[in-house]
Amino acid sequence: QIVANALSKSYGQGGALTHVLKDVSFEIPTGQFVAIMGTSGSGKTTLLNIMGGLDTDFQGSVTLDQTHRLESMSERELARQRNENFGFIFQQFHLLSHLSALENITLPDFFQRGDKHKQRSPEDARKRALSLLDQVGLLHKQNARPTELSGGQKQRVAIARALYNEPHILFCDKEAVTLSKSRF
Repeated sequence: QIVANALSKSYGQGGALTHVLKDVSFEIPTGQFVAIMGTSGSGKTTLLNIMGGLDTDFQGSVTLDQTHRLESMSERELARQRNENFGFIFQQFHLLSHLSALENITLPDFFQRGDKHKQRSPEDARKRALSLLDQVGLLHKQNARPTELSGGQKQRVAIARALYNEPHILFCDKEAVTLSKSRF
């Protein structure tokens, strides 16, 4: 469950102040699929960044599962929350060009390095990534670098990476992201 209460966000200063979000409140029950729609520049990405703990400069509150208030978490706690419980599919794919598709998918494990109980073994990480590559139809591209992939293929690698840690919440900030519920 996500509860947003009185979210506000502005950019700029003085007379050039632009209010992107103004007193936005809503609740998303657990297990729901929600689409946030609007014109370019209407605050969709800003809202997702706030809910995902990527933007901490806002007014209001975001509460997860009635107990975790994002705005009161330290940067370390937010990082752990993002890596363990959130999956992100960004407008730009944010794939690392020097890594293969397989390595880009296992990147979330890199951020688990301090916690041996949560980090997968190299063999388990490879199995998980290969399974996800198979699910998105790119098993044959496991060694390809992002520069060797089409836009659609990059998007599918980004989706696989977002699903790698089996997140509780998946944030998709992309025009026309399509996910097949039965496939994942």
